[in-house]
Amino acid sequence: MTQNDLPRIRVLRIVTRLNIGGPSKQIEVLHNQLDSSDFEQLLVTGKVPANEAPYESINSDKIVEIKCLTRESSLLQDFVSTVEVARIAKKFKPNIIHTHQSKAWIIGYFAKFLLRSHVKLIHTFHGHVLHSYFPPMKQFLIRLISKKLAKNTDALIAVSEETKRELLYYKVGFGEKISVIYPGFDFSSKLEFDTNQSLVFPEKKILQILFLGRLEPIKDPFFLLDVCSRLKSHNIPFVLRVVGGGTLLKEFREKVDQLQLPVEFEGWQSNLHEIFRDVDLLVMCSKNEGTPIAIIEAGMFGIPTLTNDVGGIRELIPTRDQGFIVDKDVNAYYNFLAGFLDMKKEIFNVDSISNFYLSKFTSRKFIDSHENLYKNVILLN
Repeated sequence: MTQNDLPRIRVLRIVTRLNIGGPSKQIEVLHNQLDSSDFEQLLVTGKVPANEAPYESINSDKIVEIKCLTRESSLLQDFVSTVEVARIAKKFKPNIIHTHQSKAWIIGYFAKFLLRSHVKLIHTFHGHVLHSYFPPMKQFLIRLISKKLAKNTDALIAVSEETKRELLYYKVGFGEKISVIYPGFDFSSKLEFDTNQSLVFPEKKILQILFLGRLEPIKDPFFLLDVCSRLKSHNIPFVLRVVGGGTLLKEFREKVDQLQLPVEFEGWQSNLHEIFRDVDLLVMCSKNEGTPIAIIEAGMFGIPTLTNDVGGIRELIPTRDQGFIVDKDVNAYYNFLAGFLDMKKEIFNVDSISNFYLSKFTSRKFIDSHENLYKNVILLN
C-alpha cells in the first residue's frame, strides 16, 4: 500500500491547554489547514490556568475541553482525564493520537493503553523539560519517564535540530524515530497589515525593547531587569514593553517599582501587529528554549532579536542579518542595547529580516511535513 491508497485518516489531537503561545498557534495551523479530504481531526484540550490567557483564535465544533486536564500534577485529575480521553477516542476511533506538551503526552499514552487498539501515537516537543526546569531528583525522574514514553511512541517531532540533538543526548527516542519540523505560519494577516503599513520604521530617540512571552523562571525575566537597571544608571533613554504574564508577574511588577524602571505592561495580546510596529527589537534571556515563536513573529515584521544561545535559537538567527546572539552577561546585553539605535540602520535591513522568516517558516512546509509523517506512520507495520 502507498500513501495514495490510504483511506481518510482520523487524527485525535491532545494539548494540555490552549493558551496564548507558540504551541497553540501551531495547533491552529494544523487544525485549520490539514487537507480535510485526507484527514479528519478532533482536538481535545485542557483548562487554561488563571495566570495565562486562552488562545481563542481556533473556532471549530471539532474541539472538546476537559476541565480536569490541567498542567498541574494531580493523580486523581490525571486519571479522570485519561479515562475521559479514552472514552472520546473510543467514540472517535482515531488512527493517530498526536499529543502536544508533556502532560498531554502522558494522558495520550495511557489512553491508548486503555483502548487496547493499534492506534499510532505521535508526540511533538515544542521544547522540552529535560533540563533547567526542576530540582535534580525531579529532573532525573522526568528523564526516565520521557525515555519510557518515547520507547512506546511511534514518532516524535522536534521543532529544531538542536531540540532533536538534546533528545538524542538524553536518550529520549532515537534518530529514525525523531523528525524535525520547523514551525509554520499563515502570513495572510501579515501581508494584509503591510498593505497599509510600511516596514521602514521611523527614527527614534528612545529605545523600545520588547519582552514577549511567559513571566516564568525558565524565561529568567529578572535578568532583563538587571540589564535595564544598567541602562537607567547610564542615562540611556529606553522603555521596556512586557507582553505576556505568568506566575512571576506580581513579583516582577514589584521589582520594577522598586527599581523605578520605565516598564509598560501590555498583558497578553493576541494581535501583535501594532506592538511590532512600534518596538525596536525583541530581547530574550531564557534558560532553555525549543524554537521560540516570538523570534519568528517579530522577524516577520522586520524586528531583530537580541538573545543568548539556548535551544534552537541559532537556527532562527543563523547570521547577524536577523539579530545578535551574545553571552548571557549583563555587560554584554547592556553594551549592545546602549548603542543599538545608533547602529540599527547600519547593521539591520528591515526587509531582509522579514523576507528571511517569511520564506523559511511557511504553513505550507509545515502542513506538508505533517501530512507526510502521518501517512508514513500509518503505513508502518
